[in-house]
Amino acid sequence: MIQSGSRECLSARAAGLRISPSGGRGLLGPEPLKSDRMDLDVTLLAQFALLTFLLVSLNGILFKPLLGVLDARQHKVVGLKDEAGRLTTASDADIEAYQTRLREARDIAQREREALRGAGREDERKILTETRSDISRAIAQARERTAKAEAEARGQLTPQVDQLSKQMVQKILGREVAG
Repeated sequence: MIQSGSRECLSARAAGLRISPSGGRGLLGPEPLKSDRMDLDVTLLAQFALLTFLLVSLNGILFKPLLGVLDARQHKVVGLKDEAGRLTTASDADIEAYQTRLREARDIAQREREALRGAGREDERKILTETRSDISRAIAQARERTAKAEAEARGQLTPQVDQLSKQMVQKILGREVAG
């Protein structure tokens, strides 16, 4: 049996247990919770102070540096995206300028090619004209030489025509012909 003023009674009450009011055999179990009011004591204030201290200290130690890193990362990503857009625009402009210069170079090359072809055709005409005139002169000179040689041969053969014709007739007939 537990006496209401005894040491066992006080330790049981401190543990939150009920003691039988009749002084009977012992403990009845935990005391029912009092739900009709909330006890505000020093522990609530201590917990609030601890929470406030943790928020303030973690804000300076953890949250601000983390937010700073995240902001720096965001600014870097935005900066890199802007730089990539600027470089893309610049490269597009460079490509367009390159293609323009390439088209201009092709046009210049085409004009030069046509000019060279025209000059080549003109040179070809001159060469052909000169060659034709040289050939005509060579043919005329050859004809003159042939005509001279023919006249010379006639001049040499004319006195011999009678004698040569007599010899041919003798060979054909196989006898001598009088003269």
